[in-house]
Amino acid sequence: MKDVKVVTEIERKKWNDFVYNHSQGNIFQTPEMFEVYKNTKNCEPVFLAAASNNEVLGILVAVIQKESGGFLGRLTARAVISGGPLIADVNCREEIFKLLLDALDEKLKKEVIYVQFRNLYDLSSWRQYFTGKGYAFEEHLDFISDLTLGEKGLWDKLFSARRNKIRGAQKEGIKVMIANNISQIEEGHGILKKTYSRVKLPLAGKDMFMSVYNILSGKNMVSCFVATFEGAIIGILYLLRYCDNAYVWYAGSSLKHYAKHPNDILYWEAMNWCCHNGYKVFDFGGAGIPGKEYGVREFKKQFGGKLVNYGRFEKIYRPAIKKIIFFGLKMHQKI
Repeated sequence: MKDVKVVTEIERKKWNDFVYNHSQGNIFQTPEMFEVYKNTKNCEPVFLAAASNNEVLGILVAVIQKESGGFLGRLTARAVISGGPLIADVNCREEIFKLLLDALDEKLKKEVIYVQFRNLYDLSSWRQYFTGKGYAFEEHLDFISDLTLGEKGLWDKLFSARRNKIRGAQKEGIKVMIANNISQIEEGHGILKKTYSRVKLPLAGKDMFMSVYNILSGKNMVSCFVATFEGAIIGILYLLRYCDNAYVWYAGSSLKHYAKHPNDILYWEAMNWCCHNGYKVFDFGGAGIPGKEYGVREFKKQFGGKLVNYGRFEKIYRPAIKKIIFFGLKMHQKI
């Protein structure tokens, strides 16, 4: 591991090439997603790379998220890493992994309450290294669909209740299209805001969705599917796209039109579109904690995907503050 150093800047092309050619490369570790975070209020992206003799050996992209600026922002700051780190297949990969985690620790320990790795693939082989650095593992589920089955194969995998609701949406006259202008994104965000407020889940600020659309759409890295009824948008689904993989990012629908099953047809049309456009994997974007009731899990389950438990790794720097903040958020949700 001679001369391996952790740096905060590398050539953009080397960064892009490393992620693209890595077997577990994903959109969340790309320069484009870094730019999205950089252009989002109350978000601060963090980039670390392990390099030796001008060769990239590892990459980690994190984002520090805050509820607001100022004092409250410092109290609510947390860091999230999705789909990272990415380590080259070399003999010293364990040492590279430790170097990146140590550098991340040094950067975050005075800035955030906790840091969380949200795994998009199996990181069980790294578990001992995470725990050795003070991280705890938490089980977290997801569903993955194999798009190489083709349209008929995917349709046959659906539970009968889900197929019936998709047919019902079609009979109701629900149409699905890909948004092609900012006004549709803004209208869709209003639906997302109401949806996430209704289910008491946090939602990224409007500027992040604008950044995703402005930065990623021109590079074919995002599709925003909208469900319409009589010309009005009644549902929306953000699909992040990278190489052979598609990831459900955010989705929601109008409560007024919920009985028309916009969610069912949105997910199906997004899957079907990916199937016909060369994608191989459809990631449903999470299904909650095992044993804990989560209605979205049952919904996603009925699309016939494979249940996986890649979990999350979390390290808490300020446990007392985290407990107080989470208690406050729960009280706010109840109110």
